[in-house]
Amino acid sequence: VMNCAKDKISSFDTRKRKKILTELLGKTKQEIDVQTIFVAKRDLALLKGKNVQEADISGGLIAESKDGRISVNLSVEEMLDSIREEIVVDVSEVLFDGA
Repeated sequence: VMNCAKDKISSFDTRKRKKILTELLGKTKQEIDVQTIFVAKRDLALLKGKNVQEADISGGLIAESKDGRISVNLSVEEMLDSIREEIVVDVSEVLFDGA
């Protein structure tokens, strides 16, 4: 299921990816003073006028503060891992809470 979700997200067209990246960047700016933005290779040109670098991710972004000490990881991989962990907890509660 997670691989299907990752594939679906990776198949988004340029317009949709740019919209998503812009929204994710807005969220990161609420948390940190963003200096550097890491994106997938195919998305490098979508955030023009910003300090954008390539990262080994399939989508989304990773934003980093000026000193590099703080980062916000909103990559597809990180978000899917978070969802996966939530599902495992929910399933565990259903299976083992009543035992």
